[in-house]
Amino acid sequence: MNSHSHMFNLEKLNGRDNFATWKFTARTYLEHEGLWNCVEPKEGQVVEPAKDILAKSKLILLVNSQNYVHIQDCKTATEVWTNLHKAFDDNGLTRKVGLLKELINTSLESSSGIEEYMADFSTIFDAVSDCLGYWW
Repeated sequence: MNSHSHMFNLEKLNGRDNFATWKFTARTYLEHEGLWNCVEPKEGQVVEPAKDILAKSKLILLVNSQNYVHIQDCKTATEVWTNLHKAFDDNGLTRKVGLLKELINTSLESSSGIEEYMADFSTIFDAVSDCLGYWW
């Protein structure tokens, strides 16, 4: 089956709780489909209307229906992406402090094993890095 003719089993956007992982997944999916340039076109690049409609549709299909209110009037993939960022990207002080506290309190003893500990630590570290604007 052609990769362009089916949808991967991807997690849908629920809200702030999974926005960080969702945006990574959504971007990777659009890159795989050759559509990321519809969301963030290079300077001077004109986005083909048919590709933009496809990118917008794929993004919308990755969002739970209760969140359609944020994107239902969007005309482009860029608008969908921007509106979802405005609605769910939480980089406020409370979020930063909460993530740092969570990172500090993550311990091997509270995990079922090294794999779980490393996965938890990595997820929290990535969220802290994203929130603070650092890319290591």
